[in-house]
Amino acid sequence: MYVPDGSDISSFIEEFFHEDRTLQDTSMALVTATELHVNTKALLVKPQYGLRVEVMRGELNVRFSSLFLALKHSIFRASSIRSASK
Repeated sequence: MYVPDGSDISSFIEEFFHEDRTLQDTSMALVTATELHVNTKALLVKPQYGLRVEVMRGELNVRFSSLFLALKHSIFRASSIRSASK
C-alpha cells in the first residue's frame, strides 16, 4: 500500500487485519513518502499490527524489483517504532 501524504490509515489497517477477514499469517507492505500519521504510528506499536506491517519511507517511483528487494531486506520494521517510543 502506498500512502503519499501521511494520511491516517489506522482504521484501514485494523479492518485489513480483522480476524474475520484476513488469514493470520497475512502481512502488509506500507510505503510512505512522508512521516506516518500519529494515529497510524500508535496502532503499529501494538504487536498484532506492528509485527505484520513492513514500513518503508520513500517515493514509489522505483522499479518493482527494487521494492521487492527492499522488502526482503526489511529497510524499516514497524517494530522499531515500538522500541523508539519507549
